[in-house]
Amino acid sequence: MAFRVPQAGSGTRGAKTATLGLPHHPLRGSAALAALFGSEWRGCRVTVLMAAVVVMSLADLAITLTYLNHVGMIESNPVARIVMHGGGPWSLIAWKLATTTLAVGILLRLRRRLVAEAAAVVSCAVLVWLMVQWVAYVEAAPALAGALASMPDHLGEEWVSFAQPIGGS
Repeated sequence: MAFRVPQAGSGTRGAKTATLGLPHHPLRGSAALAALFGSEWRGCRVTVLMAAVVVMSLADLAITLTYLNHVGMIESNPVARIVMHGGGPWSLIAWKLATTTLAVGILLRLRRRLVAEAAAVVSCAVLVWLMVQWVAYVEAAPALAGALASMPDHLGEEWVSFAQPIGGS
């Protein structure tokens, strides 16, 4: 890690570079990496992360609606569960789009700040984790078809479905 040390009486002109005892720091000597991970590019990094958040949020919504309209599913998020039980698919779509738009809007507005970058990384990581969970769920669902059919009888409020029961009106 290098920084400039001004010489006495010279201001910032003629400053010497010191390494803080880290001569083999990975970013030392690599201006391209230092520039890429520096604060000048923070806004760009946050924007890219927010684009990924939007894509993964839309994928989550599409998969959720698919399962809710066909089989049903366990919803662990109590707020989402209330929205699903209370208003059906259109309220879920509106809620998901509103919350995603609000979060992305706030982080894009603050994109040049370190706290926004940290929040963007965490948001993206959470959605990557969620996508991994969906992959596991989708792969396991065919083998669990019989168990999924009996879930509404055993889970109560955690089970959510927009599908009409067989023989129902």
